[in-house]
Amino acid sequence: MSYSLSMIEDFYPVVDRIASLLNPQTGFIGVADFYVSGAAGPSGHRDAEKAGVLGYQCNWFTRVFWQHWFEFDRVYLHPCRRNYLEHKFATHKALNCRNHFIVPYLIQMPYYVWIGQPSSAVESAPLQLVGPVSTHSTYAMTGASPPSSPDLPPVVSPDHATPAHFPKQIQRSRSTIAYKSDINLGPSALSTLLSSNTPRAASYARGWTRLPYQPTKPEHAQFSTYIYGFTWEDPQRDLEVLDLHPGDSLMVITSAGDNALAYAARQSGLKIHCVDMNPCQNHLLELKLAALRSLDYDTFWRLFGLGNLSDFARTLDSTLSAELSSPAYQYWRQNVHAFAPRKSALADLVLGDLSHRNLYTTGYSGMALRCLRVITKLFGIHRATQQLVVTSSLAKQAELWRNKIRGCIFSNIAIRMLDNPVAMWQFMGVPIN
Repeated sequence: MSYSLSMIEDFYPVVDRIASLLNPQTGFIGVADFYVSGAAGPSGHRDAEKAGVLGYQCNWFTRVFWQHWFEFDRVYLHPCRRNYLEHKFATHKALNCRNHFIVPYLIQMPYYVWIGQPSSAVESAPLQLVGPVSTHSTYAMTGASPPSSPDLPPVVSPDHATPAHFPKQIQRSRSTIAYKSDINLGPSALSTLLSSNTPRAASYARGWTRLPYQPTKPEHAQFSTYIYGFTWEDPQRDLEVLDLHPGDSLMVITSAGDNALAYAARQSGLKIHCVDMNPCQNHLLELKLAALRSLDYDTFWRLFGLGNLSDFARTLDSTLSAELSSPAYQYWRQNVHAFAPRKSALADLVLGDLSHRNLYTTGYSGMALRCLRVITKLFGIHRATQQLVVTSSLAKQAELWRNKIRGCIFSNIAIRMLDNPVAMWQFMGVPIN
């Protein structure tokens, strides 16, 4: 339904009729339309975690102005229309956006793109456990359930689970991890992801699942982006010590997800629980998992090797979206500039090295790197730091560090700039408390 739900005066029977016509197990409905939110937001929705809370809420002026403006043309944006739609169907994915009308960023018309399915398809879906599975495709083809594991939460097939999939007692018992936005990488995750014949129908066949969480909770809402665009620690050192074996379980801080992927690539049969206080870190890990599964090598390298993909928005919509949870898709749809920065000669002229270049100059750590680049130029050691990066001689690296770089980096001015709670939190991810 494209720009039609808002034009139907008596819309309740229309939505009811659509619900009766859809296949109760495989049917989907898509809606693209303008809307305004209610004052209370979507927290009362059954699918609050997935109902599109990112960008959902409209301010008072937007709610009042656009609702009355559209009514002049007999177009009705009252929140009850979308609320009833999301009441009648289970939300599969949702995206809230603003159409920059006439004056960009000043006059914004809220619209949404929404995909739903009959509630019966969700409520009747059998619960499956992501357990110690060594051959996902075998279980998918035979219809057998994977072996159960008491330390992993239940998820359902098809791919994108909603809170309705989780019994209330399980939601309570897993509240700590769920609130921390947990992703579980199933066993043989990397080999499963890269297998061209892996079935996409079941979430356990996909190799990972993500627990639902509440994006509006203060501990999550405080983060507008990720801190780490890449992982700073070297997983090779961990692998030398951990002595991993099939069936081992690991709980790791997600960060940028690189270490979890390194563990999965080294040893098959692992169960890896990725937990992070910042949901955006798990959005980044989800994107890497989806890219491993969906993209060819050259595109993957441009995305995460170079950190720059000019057609990222198209790739996200056409290829990656099917592999992402609704919150992750919403986040990346609103942050496509991370991989496709807007070119601005004025910004390059004014900001210089502080201007955004690619993925690795985004996030809080990206800002720290840009500031460090400015500091090295101010101290006249920029060329020395570039030589340090490209030289393959340890002796040469040590010489550059001792004679040119170390004294400037650890100078009183640099230390005073960084030795404060705000800088440590924003740039290095060290919590203020």
